[in-house]
Amino acid sequence: MATTEELAKLPDWAGPPFRRFLEDQRQVLIFYQLAIEGISIIYYRFQRVEELAEELKKLNKKSGIESAHEPDEIKEHEEMKKRAEYARREAEQGFPVLNEQATVNLWSALETLVKDLVACWIENVPTARQSEAVRKVRIRLADYEAMSAEERSFYLIDELERDLGAPLRQGVNRFEVLLTLFGLSGELEDDLRRELFELSHVRNVIVHRRGIADRKLVDACPWLALKTGDRVTVTSDAHHRYFDAVHEYGTVLVNRVNRYFAVPPPSPAEEQGSAELSCNSAARVSGKQKPQT
Repeated sequence: MATTEELAKLPDWAGPPFRRFLEDQRQVLIFYQLAIEGISIIYYRFQRVEELAEELKKLNKKSGIESAHEPDEIKEHEEMKKRAEYARREAEQGFPVLNEQATVNLWSALETLVKDLVACWIENVPTARQSEAVRKVRIRLADYEAMSAEERSFYLIDELERDLGAPLRQGVNRFEVLLTLFGLSGELEDDLRRELFELSHVRNVIVHRRGIADRKLVDACPWLALKTGDRVTVTSDAHHRYFDAVHEYGTVLVNRVNRYFAVPPPSPAEEQGSAELSCNSAARVSGKQKPQT
């Protein structure tokens, strides 16, 4: 994501959407790391308890002591065993369920960032409401007048997206078609466009197809080497790629806003410092890391 310096160059009203996005992502990343550690701890500690129980059983047998367990203790042990088995599968497979949910969150966060930015733009840039597309939006005057300024902006965004068919567009085009109306679209590197394209299709399959690959995903992303009906597994590496792509696009948006207001581009030193607000590989928890127990 952009540096603190780059965010500080934004108009006062344009900074909050990006700062909210960053704070939300920090919280999600913390939860992601805690979940990995927690799942791992459940498995490894239960494994240790099982080993100790087996040793105790051997000692009791040598001593001629018969151990007795209450029905509730047996039931609790079986429940622990089920949870530990699930934790084992999740850890050994690289936390696919956790990665799926984190991936869905990434795309939702990007949608929110773009809409928040455009809403602020409509409220604060005088020319924003003068575009032909905005003037063509049909409104019910009584309802519109009853709305707050923020509600009006989001109402316009929803109507514009419907008119533009934005929800039907693939990948980052979902956002670019809306941003074009306000002079905030632009070129993107092919790699970034492809990552966001893949993210959008994987997200849709997770949300709408229970994570089962459909023809649309197979045809759109042949590099994933999936067949229709395959289970789509989001690895930790894939989630990290998506995370980086979303934050890189956030940086692109920051730079576009600054360029619109003729703010000088970042210096090489500022670009290098962008890691201070990004969640790079050093901050990640490996999908198969064994925690301290």
